[in-house]
This record gives sequence, structure tokens and C-alpha cells, in this order.
Amino acid sequence: MENCNYKVKIKDLYVGKVQDITPSEIEITHERTIIGFLGEESLRWALQNKGFYFKKKTDFINYGHGHSIYPCTFTRSMLFTLDENNHANDLLYNSPHYPIFDISSSDEFSNISICIGHNTFELYELLKYFGYPEEIGFDEILKIRQLLFSCDYVMHNCEKFGIIETAPERTGYDGYDSTGRYMTFNDEIENFPIPRCHFDAIMLCKDIYSPGKGVIDKFKPNVKEGPILALKQ
Repeated sequence: MENCNYKVKIKDLYVGKVQDITPSEIEITHERTIIGFLGEESLRWALQNKGFYFKKKTDFINYGHGHSIYPCTFTRSMLFTLDENNHANDLLYNSPHYPIFDISSSDEFSNISICIGHNTFELYELLKYFGYPEEIGFDEILKIRQLLFSCDYVMHNCEKFGIIETAPERTGYDGYDSTGRYMTFNDEIENFPIPRCHFDAIMLCKDIYSPGKGVIDKFKPNVKEGPILALKQ
């Protein structure tokens, strides 16, 4: 955004990961790269915050050709809505409008160096569940960033997302809070009204604790993006 004087509908809100890319690693496929044995209805529920993925019919992006780690030298999180070109319009910074894997046109990725990669999630169902109004402005977006995407909130309040904290020795799904406490999250509350994918999205995009560095602001633009100013009232 150019300034903070905006209103956006929560049905149009996304969170995603900005990253640099190597265009030669991009493969355009005609079938979805997500393979599941759940059936489409169950898969849509499990990936409720990726509804855009099911609207797309063809030309999906496979980045890294099946590698477990997508090739990049940096990532940072972004809260955004879509502009008229289906590019990311940053709601916290005056960032470039980056194209987005599987939302923007696939032919846009052949000669760019930075985009929004595969970890993109819709926020509507989660924000609706938490009682947010249908339309919000910059102040509310800032509060969402500071609360939901803080280092500790989703871990210390995992039950609100349908997730049960498990014993530290149960490694697997884990993370560190802002004090460096190791926490694991391997169990779910049965029949919870929203799927685990919302918890996963916040965990992937929130601030993180790094030993020796403390809490890292995951939304702060990277120097490789060039000079980018934060929006302020």
C-alpha cells in the first residue's frame, strides 16, 4: 500500500512468504502438486486456507522440482491483499507488488528474482471464527500482525486453534517461545470447528525465537528487496 488510509475486506486477506527465486528451478505443471488420499472434499477442509488453489484449473507452479527445501536465500512474511493484477499488495509496508505462486499468471515468473512463494494462506475463515468484522483498516491489520503473528500467541493459545500442547520429548511439530522454551504440538482437539491448517499457517509466518538472537521480526523487509518504508498513521 502507498499509505495506511485503506479499508479491506477480511475475505480478501492473505499471509504469505516473500522469497527470492531462481527462475530456472520453476516448473509449470498441468496438475496440482498436492497429492492426497483424502478425496477432494476432505482435502478442501484440510487446506481450507488455500481455497485459491482449488479455484485454479491448470498451470500450477512446482518450485525446486520436488526438493524438500525450496531454493532461496531469504524469506519474510507479508500480510497482503490482491491488486488488479493478482499481485501482492502489502498492508504493512510500501513494498513492490510481487507475483504469487498459483494466484498470479504463471508466465510472470520467468524473469523475476523475488515473489511470494508456496506458503500463502487465506485468513478469512480464521478471522471470521475469531469474530473480526467483515471490513477492517490499517489499525486492525497492525493489531492482527502484533497479536496473531507474535512469537508466542499461537503457541501459548494453541487450544484456541484446536491444537493440544504435547510433552517436550515428543518432537515432530515444535517451536520455541520468546523465552527459548521448547514446545511441541502433536495432538488436535477432536471435532474442532476449524482445521489445523490455520494453526500451521500462523506458525509458518509468525515471529520466531532464535538462540543467541532473540525474537526475530519475520515481517521486516529484507535488504535484498531494496529500501521499503513501513506504513504509519
